Amino acid sequence: MKSKTLLTIFIILIGLILFILINKLLAAFLIVSFLIIYNLSFILLLIGGIYYNKDDNNKAGKYFKNAYNLWNSPLQAKMSYANFLLRQAYIEEAEKVLKEIISKKLMKVDEIKAKALFSIILWKTNRLDEAIEMLTLLHEESKNSLLYQNLGYFLILKGDYSKSLEYNLDAYEYNNTDIGIIDNLALNYYFIGNISKAKELYETIIPMNPRFASAYYNYAIVLLSENRVSEALESLNKALNCKFSFISIIKKEEIEAKITEITAVN
Repeated sequence: MKSKTLLTIFIILIGLILFILINKLLAAFLIVSFLIIYNLSFILLLIGGIYYNKDDNNKAGKYFKNAYNLWNSPLQAKMSYANFLLRQAYIEEAEKVLKEIISKKLMKVDEIKAKALFSIILWKTNRLDEAIEMLTLLHEESKNSLLYQNLGYFLILKGDYSKSLEYNLDAYEYNNTDIGIIDNLALNYYFIGNISKAKELYETIIPMNPRFASAYYNYAIVLLSENRVSEALESLNKALNCKFSFISIIKKEEIEAKITEITAVN
């Protein structure tokens, strides 16, 4: 980071010297060209993000890949490309990029982001125990909301609800405003049969308009346990409006099937 800052200062100084002593147009061209090239990866990521939000994954993928392939590609570009690959189910490519990232010395916050993403690959490729082990070791070194989200959910998937509840309560104490953490705790309460506590937590996060479908789906299941059918259908329809990808916990088809199931008997 320091070397990049020094390079920027050096180029700007050269540009100023040219501006004062030689040619103003040449100096301006040099500085503008440098700034464009230097920030090209972020420009490509921005455009890729725009296309991704428009569901044009072909164009989005090209921009993310170009940002990743640049000679001065920053960590953000590499992470964004790995995230995109995983969301599109290009698991082998995503794993390759993430292994490249993890092999380097990273700041702790970046290490957590990379390994949290890598843990999703492990989960999606039936290596849940490896995912839990990786995040558990990481948790012993530091605490982080993203880490709590992933590990909390993986522990629920293992089926030891007492152990997962202990962890998810600790997560909630760490950050009781994080939607993912609250969703995990609510789901955990549902699985141990504490429906009232699960409902209480979901009624906290649903007004926060979660961007992931599982929160609405899980809330609908809780509502159905109380025979609140119309409210459950409303929550399921909200879930359908969320963006889906390979890493989504609940698939769009599952939500549609649940709606069909409910409407068929009501």
